[in-house]
Amino acid sequence: TEVKSVISLHPPWTTLFQGETATLICKALQFNAAQKIKWYRWYLPGEIQTETTQNTYEVRESGGYKCQAQDSHSSDRVDLIFSAANLILQAPFDVFEEDSVVLRCQAKANIVLTNMTLYKNGKILETLNKTSDFHIHQASMKDNGEYHCSGVKDNHLVSSNKIKIIVQELFPSPVLRASSTQPTERDAVTLTCETQLSQQRPEGQLLFRFVKQSNNVGSDWKNSPEFQFSPIRKENSGSYWCEAQRVNSRVQKRSQELQIQVQEIVQIHYYPEFVFEGQELVLICSVNGATKPITVSWYKKQDRLQKDIELQTSSKTEFTIPVVQNSDAGEYYCIARNSRFSKQSNSVIISVKVPVSHPVLTLRTPRVQAVVGDVLEIHCESQRGSPPIQYQFYHEDVALGNSSSLSGGGTSFHLSLTTEHSGNYSCEADNGLGVQRSEAVSLNVRVPVSRPVLTLRAPRVQAVVGDVVELHCEAQRGSPPILYQFYHEDVTLGSSSSPSGGGASFNLILKAEHSGNYFCEANNGQGVQRSHMVPLSVR
Repeated sequence: TEVKSVISLHPPWTTLFQGETATLICKALQFNAAQKIKWYRWYLPGEIQTETTQNTYEVRESGGYKCQAQDSHSSDRVDLIFSAANLILQAPFDVFEEDSVVLRCQAKANIVLTNMTLYKNGKILETLNKTSDFHIHQASMKDNGEYHCSGVKDNHLVSSNKIKIIVQELFPSPVLRASSTQPTERDAVTLTCETQLSQQRPEGQLLFRFVKQSNNVGSDWKNSPEFQFSPIRKENSGSYWCEAQRVNSRVQKRSQELQIQVQEIVQIHYYPEFVFEGQELVLICSVNGATKPITVSWYKKQDRLQKDIELQTSSKTEFTIPVVQNSDAGEYYCIARNSRFSKQSNSVIISVKVPVSHPVLTLRTPRVQAVVGDVLEIHCESQRGSPPIQYQFYHEDVALGNSSSLSGGGTSFHLSLTTEHSGNYSCEADNGLGVQRSEAVSLNVRVPVSRPVLTLRAPRVQAVVGDVVELHCEAQRGSPPILYQFYHEDVTLGSSSSPSGGGASFNLILKAEHSGNYFCEANNGQGVQRSHMVPLSVR
């Protein structure tokens, strides 16, 4: 397999003054170390510049250089600049994590500059008073940026070339892979932490460790990028990541997490996904990798104080409930057995969904006969149905509001009564499995009578003995029928009823003793109201 050639420089700078010499060095990692490299080719740019038997080549011209060792791919390009400027900034060709880097602000021979200053991304980084070198100890990504330097000559500012430094990774963040992310118990599973050192910096060795999220306890650091479960167990399910670091280095990197879900040898599942009362339910006991014949026993869990109920034992891996009842809800599991093992499955919880029954609407008032101003409680309840249940309340098919019962049972809606609230009420119950409506319940809201007004009607202005006087009593408000009672000086004269509301009258043939005060009372069963006194003089 061919590898990529790696080019380096001596001195390490990519920018030099005209007339200086740079030595290119070409290296290739050979898998067959005994095989000697017979030739090296040097390219500028794209064309073969020359071929040598040595791995070095001296150059004095600007350009993008590549090299290629025998049986290797060509290297990355290195751009060399031989500058005629009075001031140059020199930096290495490539910079890696943890490198010790020197940036050199170099003036041309016989050029004297003062106030030498180094800049990063246009901002002053350091003033170079006694040295032309700036040191970066243990380079990291925070050192990425564009650098240049400046100095002063004869009161004029002299600036160097700009160099962009991009710190490269010694190795990329690892990727954790598994031979299977959903293995079955007793399978062999291999975790692999995939990363490698850069070909430009292949020196050293990587160490690896594997960590499980639940306890953050990892394996020991080892030079193998693999970790094996042999065999894997159910408790090995979880989220894992791996870490890699170079020997004798502080550079350490972590992979993304990888979820491993170990499938049990014996598993239980069921269909349909949503279980409704009255439907068929099928429970299935899946057995992976077990030798037949196999016997399967089915159980329904009970309270801690009671023994689990054994439902069936046979060679069948299915258990069927033909017509599901609400009482079939609960937790189920199976046990598979053969001559070599007995293994219990996981448990599944069966929730039986029951549609709501027809709700019953109840109207509750503080008295037998509801009157204006009373607070009415409208209570709606379905005797059966899986919660939560949403109840909607109606008055003459107009929605009043809604209320939810999270744990089943009924719920109420309250209403302060006015005269408009007479009529039919109903409610609806809905738990997502169908809407049911109650029977209509009627309510008659009665209005208490107002204070009646008594009017005396005589055939002349001055009543005399023998005249017929009409006593008329009327309440402006009040639900019929209204009974009116007439009085003369607290003595009952008689009564009259108004079946459909309005007033009523009582006629009296006057005698001399009928002079005095008159009043009336109105009563519709919601309280008695009395009129003001009206005087009458009989001559």
